Amino acid sequence: MKCVAFLDILGFTNHIRESSEAAARMLSAANVILNTRIREDMMQQEQQKETCFRKNPIKQMLVDKLGYDSFECYLPSSDSILLTSNDANLFILQLSTFLCECLNYNSDSIAYPINPANPSESRAHFFEQSKDGAFCEVRAIKSYPNLFRGGISCGDSVFYIPCQSIVFNELTTRDENERIRQDALCPKRGIIQTVNITGETVLKAIELEKATFKGAKLFIDEAFFNLLDNANRALVVKETDGTMYYLWQAHDYIISNGVDPCFFDFKRNFAVAFNMWKAWKDEVSYGSHYTEHLKMVVESFRRIASVTYPDEAEKIRLLILSTMQESQLDEFFFNID
Repeated sequence: MKCVAFLDILGFTNHIRESSEAAARMLSAANVILNTRIREDMMQQEQQKETCFRKNPIKQMLVDKLGYDSFECYLPSSDSILLTSNDANLFILQLSTFLCECLNYNSDSIAYPINPANPSESRAHFFEQSKDGAFCEVRAIKSYPNLFRGGISCGDSVFYIPCQSIVFNELTTRDENERIRQDALCPKRGIIQTVNITGETVLKAIELEKATFKGAKLFIDEAFFNLLDNANRALVVKETDGTMYYLWQAHDYIISNGVDPCFFDFKRNFAVAFNMWKAWKDEVSYGSHYTEHLKMVVESFRRIASVTYPDEAEKIRLLILSTMQESQLDEFFFNID
């Protein structure tokens, strides 16, 4: 059976209204990360032939999770991405780390805001080097972390239709440096052979993402869940209404390093989620997304750490509670048991 994922950037419409340039910058993140994975894969192909990778399952797992070979098709369109795969377990692993990298790509400005009292003022700063070697800031724009919400379905009803993307004129922009970069990546004129995807499985994936659920969650259906191994099923949250979502941010940790190093990484992830929540929690139309994301960050770390180190479950719970107390959040906000 074919696995289909539909991803959509959370809050993109609102970001466009606030800053079109900053929203456009968000779209480049996924492309940069995918290109980086492709280049790294070329370098790792020779390394993987070495016996150290065949004999060390931890090293091999790290190589696998940061790869892209489970992506059969990757089709972006505006702020959405459609992906297909034939391997559910490798796909959810690589897709999860991809989502983590997209979020981490430009989240430093909100993880460590200049004005902690108002993280929504976070800016990305751009510098140029003068002839004398000094760096001068040329502009600063709003900075939004890339949060995707998605749906994954599985089935046999997936159809690929050959099609073309056409670029008839040179791509231009107001920024000369951006124009040069675009010229290097995109054809000035030509026809690009690609594919379109349709089918009932595609529709189910889109419907999962488009449902009224809140937060940057990766929703899955029963068919996809049934293909997951026990390790991945342990990272699935099942709601009382039957809704299921996968804790993708659990894969932002090199869990084999132990609880304490992972807790250090968790504190940064918590800071990003907490500051986003602090910045936008009062927005009527989308504030609840950031409340749900904050809860998911906590549950992702709690779940992966507790499953891997069951004897340290109480220590993990206390570490999470200490982080919440530092942020002056009530423990009942997360219902940590």
